[in-house]
Amino acid sequence: MATIKDYKEMDDSDILKALELNIKSAVGYYDSELSRERKKITDYYNATYPKPAHDGNSKYVSQDVWAGVQSMSASLLETFSAGNRTVKFAPQNPDDVQTAEICSAYTDYVLHRQNDFFDVAQTVIMDGLMARVGVAKVFWDERSDLQEEEFNDLTSDELDMLLSDDSLVLLESYENDLGLLTGTVERTIDKSQVCVMPVAPEEFLIEPQAASLDVDFCAHRTRKSLTELRQLGYDEDKLEMISTDHDDVELETDPEILARFEQTGADRKNSAHGYIDQVREILVYEAYINLDPDATGEASLHRVVKAGNQILEIEKVDKRPFVVFTPLPVPHSFYGSNFAEKLVASQNAKSVLTRSILDHAVIA
Repeated sequence: MATIKDYKEMDDSDILKALELNIKSAVGYYDSELSRERKKITDYYNATYPKPAHDGNSKYVSQDVWAGVQSMSASLLETFSAGNRTVKFAPQNPDDVQTAEICSAYTDYVLHRQNDFFDVAQTVIMDGLMARVGVAKVFWDERSDLQEEEFNDLTSDELDMLLSDDSLVLLESYENDLGLLTGTVERTIDKSQVCVMPVAPEEFLIEPQAASLDVDFCAHRTRKSLTELRQLGYDEDKLEMISTDHDDVELETDPEILARFEQTGADRKNSAHGYIDQVREILVYEAYINLDPDATGEASLHRVVKAGNQILEIEKVDKRPFVVFTPLPVPHSFYGSNFAEKLVASQNAKSVLTRSILDHAVIA
């Protein structure tokens, strides 16, 4: 048995290796059994299946999966969208009454004013019904806007007082005949906020045999361009070192993504991606993994951002920013049962029987 003295500090290469091992063994990495199931359900939802037995047979498809999912989705969504407030905080004692009202109003503002909670809830519910689990991500999004402002006829002291505001940067100024200053400043407007967004099923990874979100590894993967990564403020030296031939999956070729866009003819990868290097897309993993980088003997939760073969960011965090919705939970399992899959047999039976009636009617 290893002792604390045997543990070694982890550098970026060690962390990268640990990440890639967890990513490739995670549920939903690429073309897994779960991914193929979700593709099949999407095809049934779009009334692509079941296919006719012969080319000349009726192509009628009963839409039981679509009708069942839509009906259940509407019923569940009403729970969140009905009434004036989605969340209401209850005071625990007389001193909490005003605080509870403020918290309820602020939560409503964050969900419905700063975020489109109706769309988020609808998407997560649909994912839960068709993909076993719906996942939403809740996080603090640091963002800012730059706004140019002009000033006229200020003295040097007045300009110094104006620039004492940390959000202002002097861009240019000139002095007129009276010795007064005119010019332009740039103001940084902080627009940081709580962000609530749905996570597509194929973008969420979690370790095998997970019973809940309290696991050693889970991750959210997305495609971001070099421009987006630069705007997020990542080190330019690391961005330049991201390899173009790193052994990552192509998310656009995931079976369930292809099934999702098949009806609109957009199921093929855009060959124009990367026509210039600034828009070249890279698969970025935001992973939450238990690590012990300093070899203290105790692993703790870390947020690690990986792009290609580079670690862009690592920080210690308290919790994972995910919320999950499981319509049909299975005890001691992260993934529940698939509601839509239970309607497949009915769609198959009704389609085959109706086709038989239509085919015989044509022959008669």
